Amino acid sequence: MLIVSGTLAILHHLFISGFIGTQFGMYVFLKLQKPDSNLNFLRKLNLWTIGLIASTIVVGIMRVFWAEKVPNYYLNSSIFWVKSASVLSILAYSIYIHRIINKPLNSQEFRKIYKAIFIQMHILPIAIICAVFLAKGFN
Repeated sequence: MLIVSGTLAILHHLFISGFIGTQFGMYVFLKLQKPDSNLNFLRKLNLWTIGLIASTIVVGIMRVFWAEKVPNYYLNSSIFWVKSASVLSILAYSIYIHRIINKPLNSQEFRKIYKAIFIQMHILPIAIICAVFLAKGFN
C-alpha cells in the first residue's frame, strides 16, 4: 500500500508540474509571437496541457479511492469539492483554448486565448491552497 501511495503521489505531482510548465510555455509563446506566426507549437502545448491536467485528475481520483485517507475524508469535505471544481474549470478552459486554436486566428482570437490562459493561471492557486488545507487536515 505504501508503494502505491508513494507512486501515485509522485505521478500526481509530476503531472501538476508538467501542467504548470506547459501553461507557462503557452503564456510566453503568446507574449512573444505575432498573430500570423506558426501555431503548431501552441497547439501541441495545449494538447499536452489537456493531457497533463486530465492525467492529474485521474491519478487524483485513484489517490482518493486507493491510496490516501478513507474516501469519506475527501468526499465529505467542502475544500475537496472547491479543489475539484477549480481543477475541472482549468480543464474546461484548456478545451476552450483547443477549440479556438483549431480555427484561423486573428488578433482578437489571440486575446481570447491569452485571457483564458490568464484565468487558468489565477484559478490554479485556489487548487493548490485547497490541496495544502487537505494535506494539513483541515476539513
